[in-house]
Amino acid sequence: MKQYSELENNVKRFIVEHEKGISIDDIHHKFRMKDGQNRKMADYLIDNKKIILEMKSLFSDRVKNVNDKLNELVKTDSWLAKNWHGAIHLEELIKRHPDSK
Repeated sequence: MKQYSELENNVKRFIVEHEKGISIDDIHHKFRMKDGQNRKMADYLIDNKKIILEMKSLFSDRVKNVNDKLNELVKTDSWLAKNWHGAIHLEELIKRHPDSK
């Protein structure tokens, strides 16, 4: 049985109680294939099953991953190489980049 964080439990409660959504985890048995395996599924159905919602929760620090990606991009992006130094908000860096539009 999958363990949920407090955040995930709160989101589920909000979607099910306030948005009249359906947690697919609660009905996953309806999606089993003939061999007993479950299909890949989203997390919720909302708005009378018109909207499919997939929730992604990040519980680890993503700074290293972002820095590693920026270090790779610096090798081929001269503007980024000149303008990315020290601590800077990623959103600000993206807004200022000449290719951001």
